[in-house]
Amino acid sequence: MNLDRILKRLPLSILAVMDLLHCITKAPRLLILTELLSVVSILAQQLVDISPKKGMVFPTSLFFIVLANSGERKSTVDKYLMKAIYEFAKNMYEAYKREYEEFKIGAELWEIKKNAIITALRKMSAQGSTEFSELDEKFKDHMRSKPMEPQSKRMLINDVSTAALKKMLIGHEVSLALMSDEAGSIFNGDLLKDSALFCSLWSNQPLIIDRVNNASSKIEGARLTMSLMIQPELFNAFNERNGETMRSSGFFSRVFFCQPESEIGKRYEYGLVTQHNMMPLDDFYATVHRLLALGEERVTRGDKRDVLTLSPDAEWLWLEKYNQIEAAMAKGQWLEEYTEFGSKFMEQATRLAAVLHVISHAQKIEPVVEKETMKTAIQLTELYFEHAMNLFKSSASFTLPDRRGAEVLLKWLYDNFNGMPIKKSTIRRCGPYSIRNQKGLAEAINILLAEEHIICFKKKQSISVILSYRKHPFLSNGLENPMVFKDISGPYGEPYYGSNISRFYSGRGGISLQNNTAVPSIEDLIDPDELGKQFVF
Repeated sequence: MNLDRILKRLPLSILAVMDLLHCITKAPRLLILTELLSVVSILAQQLVDISPKKGMVFPTSLFFIVLANSGERKSTVDKYLMKAIYEFAKNMYEAYKREYEEFKIGAELWEIKKNAIITALRKMSAQGSTEFSELDEKFKDHMRSKPMEPQSKRMLINDVSTAALKKMLIGHEVSLALMSDEAGSIFNGDLLKDSALFCSLWSNQPLIIDRVNNASSKIEGARLTMSLMIQPELFNAFNERNGETMRSSGFFSRVFFCQPESEIGKRYEYGLVTQHNMMPLDDFYATVHRLLALGEERVTRGDKRDVLTLSPDAEWLWLEKYNQIEAAMAKGQWLEEYTEFGSKFMEQATRLAAVLHVISHAQKIEPVVEKETMKTAIQLTELYFEHAMNLFKSSASFTLPDRRGAEVLLKWLYDNFNGMPIKKSTIRRCGPYSIRNQKGLAEAINILLAEEHIICFKKKQSISVILSYRKHPFLSNGLENPMVFKDISGPYGEPYYGSNISRFYSGRGGISLQNNTAVPSIEDLIDPDELGKQFVF
């Protein structure tokens, strides 16, 4: 997945901040984007959940692990993007300290009054009095009025024990962020070894904390965003020690992995950044403060989080991608080696869509997430997914095909489509320059074929291509696409299903080109009941 293509789809509020920080820090754009998304996740997790379909509700917390070498300016990016959260967290802690001081004074006064009532009860008992009823009620009322210790309002943690983290999470809908721009000590410690804790927090599963000589406590409704930056060699060492456990437990599949391309050696300076240029960042800080305050107000009032839903078009896109990923996890398909990641793909994309929606509608968070936001989130998830697959690929794993050529070809077909098949030789002669070579064009055709964007025919050694009516019903200019008819071979040749690259994809037609696997006929790929309906992707 091409990063530049995704960046063009991002909200202007995000792009402006990214461009400014890239100008200031020269850090990799993907590193900046990832840290920015983690910041927005902190804001979103306290305000909203998201429901992609009826009966399914997800939190909006995100886990990130960023692999970047020393010198990539991780700390500088973190300093800029986290500034407003650090300020808010400091103010919260100061407020907590004041509340705690008031609590201590109240607790001492309460203890003095309790002792006074007990003394009075003992005195009456020593005198042989049996009239205790008034003091009894007074004592009961007093015990009910015991001051409650204020809940810690800590938001940020960067190095903590498992026991301390559990203690912080106990309470009413606690929202925390585990953030570190140098997370080597975290990966070398014991915190992440309790993968069950992190998996439960990510999935919003309640936890019972049992303590020796103490009553059990419950973690429920808590949210945790995580962003850990670490040098690749340190992560690789951690993965060698604990990788199998972290994958089998489901922890890694809940993480967005990011290993951006280094900018070292390309970080040239072209001028100074003025205070006027800092406006996007100042606006971002104001947004962070406002959304954090809204989250605190919601918790104080005891209100439930708002639940975002998808628009009909967004839900349709969600279902299509869900089915595509599910088919890709079948035996012999490209996700066979990554089923744990594939199983979490759509939930990750959905959470990311909610985060993008919140920052896009920061002034007023609308209840419905639109298709374009969902599409951007899916593309971002694919990008992070590729990074994860590169980290954990095995010798038996498939490699993701490069889709750039396929996207170029699809656009060219859009521009040159006249309802009739176009010969492959014509595309090589007149098509986009980048795919005129034999290998590049074959790969592009096979990807589009497997994704059902096109239908292909082979006559002798000549291959012809036509856009699929299923995916592109409006390009026939009101005329019936000739490919709809059952007798379709005729002058165009026999159906052609491409080479083995099609095994990387499984569309609605279920194309699978493994050896000794029967492929469907073209008639099977066209559902007559769907003709005339609008299928917009």
